[in-house]
Amino acid sequence: MQHKYHIRQEEKEEAESVFVSMTDIMVSFLFIVMLLMAFFASHYSDNQTIHHDPLEIYNAKSENIRHNIIMHLVDAVRADIKKEKIEGLEVSTQGDALRFQGNGLFASGQGGLSGNSLRIIKLLGHHLADFMPCFAVGSKGAVALSCNPDLVMLETVQVEGHTDSNGSHQNNLVLSTTRAISAFNEIVPDSKNNDMPEMLEFQNLLGQPIMAVAGYGEMRPVGNNATVVGRAANRRIDMRFIMYVPPGRDLIPHKVEDIDRISSLLKLQDSKK
Repeated sequence: MQHKYHIRQEEKEEAESVFVSMTDIMVSFLFIVMLLMAFFASHYSDNQTIHHDPLEIYNAKSENIRHNIIMHLVDAVRADIKKEKIEGLEVSTQGDALRFQGNGLFASGQGGLSGNSLRIIKLLGHHLADFMPCFAVGSKGAVALSCNPDLVMLETVQVEGHTDSNGSHQNNLVLSTTRAISAFNEIVPDSKNNDMPEMLEFQNLLGQPIMAVAGYGEMRPVGNNATVVGRAANRRIDMRFIMYVPPGRDLIPHKVEDIDRISSLLKLQDSKK
């Protein structure tokens, strides 16, 4: 009797051992399946984002082109500064903008550009005129796949004037606008004597001139106004590049012929606002 008991006990323990082993195997199997599902879900999601969101793709290409444009201009302007042996004028990048600052740009309270900086800003206008046809419409626009394969477009190139904190808020707004206009007049040749200079014939898809002007007074400092160096840094000109952002997928250009169609649709939508 006791012998039979031991046999049954051994069989029971063996069955439990087999059950535990099978359970471990199933848990491990399920864990592997879950890992594979997570991997494929992530991979599928990434592919969906990359391949099925044309607006994100187009806007990413626009940002990349803008970065390349700004870096090209920085290199060109720095070469001009070196060639002209101009001191006290610095050019740098700041996100979507080209920045001019330093003691050689403006004196405190002065609206016009300093003598040496005039030449550099005028040369900047020439550099702009060289590449803008590829990213603009209008009589001077010349969009082509050879120079703009992604068909990204410029919305605005805004010349922005800034001041230090000396003087009243109102006077600084006027002064910063005067500074922006001073730079604008050098970038856009003949704008002082011509109602429609050639640079203003580069237009965005709404048919507006791409070049624009703004003054911000002391409201956007980049340096400490309590120091001489900081105030000199705040007396600056920023040239901000704003790219066209399609308001819908049907307004993304895929071929050069799409540009006119999209421009007409945008003008029609704008007229109804």
